[in-house]
Amino acid sequence: MVRPRVHDQDTADALVESAARLLAEGGPGAVSVRRVAIEVGVSTRAVYSLFGSRDDLLADLARRGFEGLHRELTARAPTDDPLADLQALGEAYRRSAAARPNLYSAMFQWTPATGGSAGTTESDRTFGILESTAARCVEAGLLAGDPLLLARQLWALTHGLVLLEAQGRLGDDPDDVWDHALRAIAIGNVASRRP
Repeated sequence: MVRPRVHDQDTADALVESAARLLAEGGPGAVSVRRVAIEVGVSTRAVYSLFGSRDDLLADLARRGFEGLHRELTARAPTDDPLADLQALGEAYRRSAAARPNLYSAMFQWTPATGGSAGTTESDRTFGILESTAARCVEAGLLAGDPLLLARQLWALTHGLVLLEAQGRLGDDPDDVWDHALRAIAIGNVASRRP
């Protein structure tokens, strides 16, 4: 992918935002180089010169989304309480999705023709934070089980909650639903304490 020059960054950002919105509203078929260029008021040549192709533009959406998620997940330094850190990661995931809903959607909606995931490196890096925090919980005797499986459970839970909240399906008090759900996953995997 061709990286935008500094003076082209505003145009690149506008193209990304337009493409992200179109993707969120209509799926991959709604995103075309021509449509994105028209919305931003530039020629299709600008899209090609800044990104290389439509697929590269869509891959950049996913990359930016995962970079934003990584920033949220690492904004709070780990503490001496890995279980509280695990819950904080779920809350950070929620904040990231709410702050960048179109990019969040792009992170999971688009897969390149090659069959690989868009933003794979960034996705693996963010998931690694979750897995290492789950491993800290297991090592401290706070949770039982495979850290990879625990991380996948928390990811699935938070992803589902984000989607339901975006659709307004978490009721009148989504904060309460989030709080109970994040605590429930910890309670469900509490390490058994033997005398």
